Amino acid sequence: MSSKISTSIAILGEDLDFAECSAAIGLKPTMEFVRKFDSMVVPKHQWILKCEKQIFESTDDALKELFRKLSGVENRILAYARQHDYRIKISCNVTIREDRPVYELKMETVQKIAQLGASFGMDIF
Repeated sequence: MSSKISTSIAILGEDLDFAECSAAIGLKPTMEFVRKFDSMVVPKHQWILKCEKQIFESTDDALKELFRKLSGVENRILAYARQHDYRIKISCNVTIREDRPVYELKMETVQKIAQLGASFGMDIF
């Protein structure tokens, strides 16, 4: 299989302070994004932790890798987001070269996303 999948978790908020967020969660982001234009839909600041593209058999396997990175800090992420009324988003990006991976999320993975109160999105390229 030659398709690759990357996953990420983002905390999104208009007035999000990156240093405060990192300290509260106990992880450093792989990316800090500040939107330069006004939007009614997408918050201005995004703290992002990304798992780089790797070959996986399924989207569920890729998300398990992301949750391994988050192990032990899930409650801190949820508490910080709730305290500041920030959104949490889990993303999965699939790049298909030849064979496509299995597009599935096992119940355990869906429950972990739900426990974070996160939205989920997947893009296929």
